[in-house]
Amino acid sequence: MKNMMTTIVAMAFGATLGLSGCKKEATCETVAPKIKECVPQAKDESAEELAGECKKMVEKRPDMLKNMGECMDKPCAEFLTCLEKAEEASRKGERLEKITKATAAKDWKDVAYVCDSILEKKTDDDLVKACNELAKAAYADLGAKMTALKTELKEDKDYQCMTYEKYAEMVSADDATKAKALCEEVRAAGRAGEQVGEVKKAIETKDFKSASYTCQSALEKKDNPTLVKECEAFAKAASESLTADLTKLRDELKKDEKFSCFDLEKYGKMISEDEGKKAKTLCDELGKADDVAKALAAVAKVKTEGAADADKANVPFECNYTIEGLEKIGTEWAKTQAATLAKACYVELGAVVLEKNATDEEMKYSCNFRAKEVFEGLKKHGLKDPSLDKFLTSEAVKAKCAEFLPQ
Repeated sequence: MKNMMTTIVAMAFGATLGLSGCKKEATCETVAPKIKECVPQAKDESAEELAGECKKMVEKRPDMLKNMGECMDKPCAEFLTCLEKAEEASRKGERLEKITKATAAKDWKDVAYVCDSILEKKTDDDLVKACNELAKAAYADLGAKMTALKTELKEDKDYQCMTYEKYAEMVSADDATKAKALCEEVRAAGRAGEQVGEVKKAIETKDFKSASYTCQSALEKKDNPTLVKECEAFAKAASESLTADLTKLRDELKKDEKFSCFDLEKYGKMISEDEGKKAKTLCDELGKADDVAKALAAVAKVKTEGAADADKANVPFECNYTIEGLEKIGTEWAKTQAATLAKACYVELGAVVLEKNATDEEMKYSCNFRAKEVFEGLKKHGLKDPSLDKFLTSEAVKAKCAEFLPQ
């Protein structure tokens, strides 16, 4: 209740300053009863309490009781209305000065809502005129600033657009619509500016995943030339960097543990359809590189174990499976790997397999199935080697395996 009482006292006393009507001498003791009489919220307060609140305010504003106006002589039915009008009148000079200073200093923020209220009520022509002039000046000045922010892709960190839109509404409905549209563009430009910074940092640090989605979206929409330009550079840098990394992995016959191929294909497509296809081809090769490594490891194991045990001397299934996969890819790298693996499987390992399985004993009834695999591989891939001649010219082999032997 005390806060409410303070407000009532402030309204009553503050409103009566500067009026041109009857200028009676007044004290807090003489004014308090009028407030108690006419203001319903003060009915339960004593005149002494109201006078006490008044005195506290007088300490802060010594001139408060200087000019008591006509409101004190009004009947209660007109008292509050009179106070409202008096409040506007008492603050006129202060407001005019504040508006004038703000216009000169281009300090628009603090007076926006003051003028909004003045232009809504339109109770004083001088204040309305001052606010109209202020609004036009603010609208022009802030409009230029907003346009600059939009052009420079800078963020509206001071939230000036809210003030700009408020002044635009004061100027005209048409200007309010224009301001709203410009502010939307400024906000979009601010976001784009942040994204440009994000993309530049990603290129600098090679943390390409951090800006991947941003650039994918920007290059699809193409609604911001500056961001599009940065994203084109981003896609090129990301593609080149990942291509180098994945080519190294491929040549070392290592696996794509980080699943970077997904990103490489995405970056390639950002550049062009052809770059997307190149990325896919490299990824296909990389996918087979691990298979080649596994096949070579299997060959090495069988060479060791097969030399001691005829039952283990056979061409592992990884050989044919991997070679067929490489042939489907068909690139120079794939052809080279296929040739290398075929030699390892059917010549180098083949010698071990044939040593154990191309004997007269093993060929006694039919072509030994382990030896047959080697012969078929040699024939299919057009392989020859002096180390294999003794097996290929064996009478037992020729008798049982003639149709599988290379020419």
